[in-house]
Amino acid sequence: MFNTKNEQLDDLLRRICESLQVTPTMYALAESRYKAVADWLDRWDEPMQLQIYPQGSFRIGTTVKPIKGEEFDLDFVCEFSVPWQSQNPHLVLQKMYNRMKEHGTYQGMVELKRRCIRVNYRNEFHMDILPAFPVDDTGCLKVPDRELGWKDSNPKGYAEWFEEQGTIQKMEFVDKRAEVEPLRGHETAEEKTILAKIVQLIKRHRDVSFEDDLDNAPISIVLTTLAAKHYAGHRSVFQGLLHIVNAISIDIVAVGNGRIQVLNPRNSAEDLSERWDGNRKLYSLFVDFVRKFQNELMSVQHAVGIDAASKLLMSMFGENVTQTALRKQAEAMQNYRTTGKLAVNSKGTLTSAAVVGSTLVKGNTFFGSEE
Repeated sequence: MFNTKNEQLDDLLRRICESLQVTPTMYALAESRYKAVADWLDRWDEPMQLQIYPQGSFRIGTTVKPIKGEEFDLDFVCEFSVPWQSQNPHLVLQKMYNRMKEHGTYQGMVELKRRCIRVNYRNEFHMDILPAFPVDDTGCLKVPDRELGWKDSNPKGYAEWFEEQGTIQKMEFVDKRAEVEPLRGHETAEEKTILAKIVQLIKRHRDVSFEDDLDNAPISIVLTTLAAKHYAGHRSVFQGLLHIVNAISIDIVAVGNGRIQVLNPRNSAEDLSERWDGNRKLYSLFVDFVRKFQNELMSVQHAVGIDAASKLLMSMFGENVTQTALRKQAEAMQNYRTTGKLAVNSKGTLTSAAVVGSTLVKGNTFFGSEE
């Protein structure tokens, strides 16, 4: 059970992450959609080899169910084998758009975006296909932009960096003609690293905070990168989350009237925070979000009693997911209590009755020290 207040709080946060998971059914559906699109692109009559692989939250395991509805994002890269210098960025996007329109199923679902082709699966999710071309053998890519021409990227390198930061086991590539890499397997919250859980919680709090203003919300890649940058191998979800938010706040103070710059750690030419340029409002909203988050986490840390803490968690992560987490934790405690296993140890914290010197308890609250 719990030897400290932080352990019980960590258990609640892990259970919140479990509620934020994409369901196995939705994951299986996304996987089948991904394979179908990849197969259609694989059979494209183009004189170049393709690599097709996921990027973003699906690749690194930080996807969060949306607050409203069931739609979420699935992003993947269609990497061509030819040099980018020989290609026209506008033509690349148009050709891929035309290819998707040729398919009877996708014909009415395809949308030409600024840097990708989007396939809209109504009431399910939308799939963004990013065409890309290699720059060198480091994994750095050029991706087309309808307004700016070519932009720098490195999604594989970024995913590897994130995995290294969280010590997540890397995925293996599938050796096929088009080298279609599978999605990572569906994971429970318990199977995810502490870093992945922290990112899920940050993204969820962002979604709650900007529920009525999503267009101005900090983008996921910026939040994910900052979290991974400042993660220091914490074994506690709450302490890791608090440390990261405090560190981001320090970054903000350090730049003064400027702005923090968030670069792709594996391609410094890619500024992941470029949308803040020329739009001070977006950066100001990000700063306010971080500072408010910091204060809220401090309030949780100093909360006395489960009621006070749970109210704070509900305001931060949403009432439904928090209540679900509280209910499941209470059910687990009740099971220990009814089987004579729930007790208080010598420090006054929840633990197992098997611990020498512990005393059986009937109540259910936060106990003991912060350690």
